[in-house]
Amino acid sequence: MYDATNDKKELLSQSKSHHYTQFLASQKPIQFTSRDGLTLNGYITLPQGIKANNLPTVLLVHGGPHARDYWGFNTEAQLLANRGYAVIQVNFRGSTGYGYEFTSSGYGEFSKAMHNDLIDGVNWAVEQGITDPNNVAIMGASYGGYATLVGMTLTPDKFACGIDIFGISDLELTVKNFPEPWKRYEDIWVNYIGDFNDPNMKQQRAQQSPINFVNNMNAPLLVIQGDSDAVVIPEHSRRFVEAAKKAGKDVQYWEMNNVGHHYGTPTQTRKLARKVDNFLSQCIGGRSAG
Repeated sequence: MYDATNDKKELLSQSKSHHYTQFLASQKPIQFTSRDGLTLNGYITLPQGIKANNLPTVLLVHGGPHARDYWGFNTEAQLLANRGYAVIQVNFRGSTGYGYEFTSSGYGEFSKAMHNDLIDGVNWAVEQGITDPNNVAIMGASYGGYATLVGMTLTPDKFACGIDIFGISDLELTVKNFPEPWKRYEDIWVNYIGDFNDPNMKQQRAQQSPINFVNNMNAPLLVIQGDSDAVVIPEHSRRFVEAAKKAGKDVQYWEMNNVGHHYGTPTQTRKLARKVDNFLSQCIGGRSAG
């Protein structure tokens, strides 16, 4: 805090990462052009002590989608980089922070242009020589979980595996059980996925729902869900996992007890991190804590 009257300054607090900077991976802003000419921004976090060449990579997708990734300390990105992965975060169209036109360009684009932007981010990293195209995982929570399921079912050849953390699998199930915490954002969701009462939009939502394309999966998937989630209700994960197993797909499921739309207690969060750690190690070959 700066006291202009007395020309004095006082330290009130520090970033939680302040004392560990020597252990943290560097995060850099990136910019690239989408396949349809839109300028996209994001971040890449690279592991320490490893040449940024042909690395196993995790596409880490933010939630919302009416949100964005920021430059700064990110626990998931740091964990993944510590294990030897390049981490790509894309502020795809529909994200906030870049003006109304950019946000609104994502309206109606679930599983379509919004997802293409994520794929274009991976392609950019491959073209830069950073990413091994055969060792890319997709991971995210909430909308990021939905994007993971889209990636695994609609662009299955792009990803070696995926981690869905309380992601939407069926947009119509969301409409029918629209969460109370989201009521004040209903107009925003209508913009993204269409009028809840329009039958034409219902058909479109079916085409944008990963649960209807489970048969396309061809890589391992880890699904994590809180049993008390009132935002993305457990049926999203339970039904998807059931359908995937019935189709003979490689899917693992962990349902956290007494956990809502978050990572749970510190103990549960550590367990979640360990599951992510081990799953990715077996899938794309990074280091595991064991």
